[in-house]
Amino acid sequence: MGKRFGMGIEAVEPAQAAWGARIKQENWKEAAAIASNLSQLYLTLGEMGKAVTTATFSEPGEYVLRVLAWDDTGPQAFVMAVGFQCCWTNGYLTVDVR
Repeated sequence: MGKRFGMGIEAVEPAQAAWGARIKQENWKEAAAIASNLSQLYLTLGEMGKAVTTATFSEPGEYVLRVLAWDDTGPQAFVMAVGFQCCWTNGYLTVDVR
């Protein structure tokens, strides 16, 4: 994989630049890995609304992307782990890949 980044605020700009470069190169595997690292960095910094992800598709068509978000900040983390449906939400996005 590519370059590793620190976990402080100083890592945001280089990670964003590396992510953009991999997207321009159409290096989707590394772009996805960097996006995952960037999302974790934003979460670590407490910037929940900036988490990102990427998706690639092998064939054209209509796809439905699902995101599951849940709160693991308190005792409900154990409850979620054993299957009780607490403190979560789903989001859906339909995309048309050409």
